[in-house]
Amino acid sequence: MTKHKRRKKLSKISKFLLVILICVIGITVYKKYDAYLVKQEKLELLRLEKIEKEKKNKYNNCLLKKAEETDVTDSIKLLITELEDEIKKYNVYVYYEDLSSGFSFKYKENEVIYGASLIKLVDALYLYDNNLDFNSTMTYQSKYIRGSSKGMDARKIGEEISLLDLMNYSLSVSDNTAHIMLVDYIGYNNLRDYGKSLGATSILTGVGGEKYGNQTASDTNIYLKRAYKIMLEHKNGNYLKEFMTNDYQNHLILDNEVKIAHKYGSYSNYFHNIGIVFDENPYTISILTLHGNSNYKDVINNIHKKIYELHISFRENLENNCYKEVYE
Repeated sequence: MTKHKRRKKLSKISKFLLVILICVIGITVYKKYDAYLVKQEKLELLRLEKIEKEKKNKYNNCLLKKAEETDVTDSIKLLITELEDEIKKYNVYVYYEDLSSGFSFKYKENEVIYGASLIKLVDALYLYDNNLDFNSTMTYQSKYIRGSSKGMDARKIGEEISLLDLMNYSLSVSDNTAHIMLVDYIGYNNLRDYGKSLGATSILTGVGGEKYGNQTASDTNIYLKRAYKIMLEHKNGNYLKEFMTNDYQNHLILDNEVKIAHKYGSYSNYFHNIGIVFDENPYTISILTLHGNSNYKDVINNIHKKIYELHISFRENLENNCYKEVYE
C-alpha cells in the first residue's frame, strides 16, 4: 500500500474516531443536561411542595383562630337570633362550645338547677385525674343499694366490684348504686373540692349531704371539656368514651352517623342531656331542662338540631374566610 493510500485510510479512521468521540461527548453532555433538568424539576417540585405546605399550615392555623378573632357574618347572626327565639319557648339552660375555636352559644348558663345524675360524670373524672387504679375493688354492701341500678342489680351482696365496673355502670346506664359506692370511695368533700378545682361553682350544692346536687350549664361544660381531653390524652381514655357513647336516654342524637358521648340526668320535672359531639370539628353541648314531666325529648332534640346547624354554618364560614386569606 502506497504512502498516499495509507494516509487516506488513516484519515478515514481518524474521521470515524472523531465522529465516535463527538457522539460520546454529545451523549455525555446530553445525559448531564438531562440530569440537570431532572434535578431542576425536582427542586421546583420541592419548592412548590414547600409553598403548598406553608399555605396548608397557614390555613390550619387560621382554622384554630379564637372565636373573638373570627368574623361572624350576618347569616351566623341570623342563626343565633333564630336559636334564641326557639330556646325562649322552653324552660332550659344551654351551653354550646366549638372545641377548637371556643366559639360558643349560651343561654342562662349560670342559672343553678338540680343536676340529678350529671354528677356521675364528675365521679369518673375524679378517678382519672387522681390516677386511681381502675382494678381496685369495693365490697358491695346492702347499705349502698338504690333504685334505678341496672348494672348493680345483676351483682351480689358481698361481691367485689372494680372501680372500672362502677364507672361503667354509673355512666352507661346511670346506675345509682354504683354512684353511691363511688362517692363513698372518693369521699364527698374530695369530690366537691375536685369539681371546684376544675372551675365549677355549684357542685354538690343544695340539700345538706345530698350526693347529686345542683349544676349550671357552665359547670357541665367545664366537665365535658375535661372529659374530652382525657378521652384524647389519657392512656385509658377509651374507657370514658366507650361508657358515654350510647343511645340510653340520649336525646342529643342527630339524623346522621356522628357519635355522641353523653350523660343524662333525670328527676321529677328535671331532665338534662350533656355531651361531646364527635363531629369533624368536635363540640360540647349542655341542655338542662325543666321538662322532665313533659316533652323533654323533643325540646332537647329540637334545640340540638338548631345548634348543630349553627355549628356547621360557623365552621363553613371560618373555612371560607381562611381559604380566601391563604389561597386567594
